[in-house]
Amino acid sequence: SVLLGLKVLMASCLASRRRLSQLVARLPVALSAGSHRSEISTLSGPNRDECARRSGVQPAVSPQGLYLPRKSATASAVFLEQVRALHGTKRRRRSTKATSSTTTEEQAAFEDLSEEDLEDLDELDIDDDYVEVVEVGPRDGLQNEPAEVPTEVKLQLIRKLAEAGLPVIEATAFVSPKWVPRMADHKKVLSAILTEMPDGPNFPVLTPNLKGFQGALAAGAQEVAIFPAASETFSMKNLNCSIEDSMKRFGDVAAAAKEAGVSVRGYISTAVGCPYEGPVKPAVVARMTRDLLEMGCYEVSLGDTIGVATPGDIMELLDAVTDETPIESIAMHLHDTYGQALANTLMSLEYGVRTIDASVAGLGGCPYAKGATGNLATEDLVYMLNGLGMDTGIDMGKLLQASRYISEYLDRRPSSRVAVAMNNARREQD
Repeated sequence: SVLLGLKVLMASCLASRRRLSQLVARLPVALSAGSHRSEISTLSGPNRDECARRSGVQPAVSPQGLYLPRKSATASAVFLEQVRALHGTKRRRRSTKATSSTTTEEQAAFEDLSEEDLEDLDELDIDDDYVEVVEVGPRDGLQNEPAEVPTEVKLQLIRKLAEAGLPVIEATAFVSPKWVPRMADHKKVLSAILTEMPDGPNFPVLTPNLKGFQGALAAGAQEVAIFPAASETFSMKNLNCSIEDSMKRFGDVAAAAKEAGVSVRGYISTAVGCPYEGPVKPAVVARMTRDLLEMGCYEVSLGDTIGVATPGDIMELLDAVTDETPIESIAMHLHDTYGQALANTLMSLEYGVRTIDASVAGLGGCPYAKGATGNLATEDLVYMLNGLGMDTGIDMGKLLQASRYISEYLDRRPSSRVAVAMNNARREQD
């Protein structure tokens, strides 16, 4: 227990020192491919050197393709204003092309700041308490339901989640109806929700291959997700191909998305354990994470698909991954099979992770992972983050309304303990 405490303390200190680089890497400042490259990188040490070697540019650029222009002391206030605005916006998730809306004046303000000024900002009280919650309920939560869920029910759930303030809602998956029949209405769902809420949250969709990507693009997708697995057997079960072949396939999707100006998020399934092979080596996940970022993903979500991880496993995983890539590129996707999802989330936050996937009412489970129960419940996550004084921009009352809506339709009690407790309290008051 003493060793665990020391590790947590060390991780916390490391996270504090990384705060500035985490925020900077997410700043909406990206220069076009034709612009100058006399910028400093958000990376340091071996990662920075490796990026420099691969790109042939000094200093290096980050794997996400984001550039950090030099700054000066006179523009520090502008920098801080940008950082704080970043935490207040719902639509922070941008590809390099999508961030090109940054004005010439804003870029110029950053160009005069020096690397020393960046280091000085480490000592300032910059708000690093915003956690972005990626809601996966409409896709991951409903894909494994035994009975058909009507399109209108899915749309109403998405509407309620958007009203609750979820900044990112994974809407559907452009997969074969033969293999995932509950997502057969993917085109209707995405087209309808984008028409209805063109300026609403981000609505990413899963795309397993080029055919899926082309379908998503035709339906208006602005962001897609690709999802290799860190286990060969699971990859064959879930994608019908090896890890190597899946990475080639997803590389084609990422290249097509870049050409079309569509953002790409990466997932890695079975990042901790596989239902067929058992424990997964963190080094494998670290290498895959780096490869996904290099192929164009702006972020990689590490998935504990069968919910077997403990905080100790998360420490080992993030230690390995952050040896290869910056923490700001990492999100976590945790299942609660053994009741460890919140504890694993807390450990991830200590490391500096600021994007967490969750599912309303704790819905979910993977059709190719036997024994995998629901995702981390969004209500439980938000309740914990509120208790920590962290900001999500999510209205708990409206989130509970969305939870009750889908739970009543499915005729089942929510897996969220917070939802159950608050629903009971509400009935007692009535």
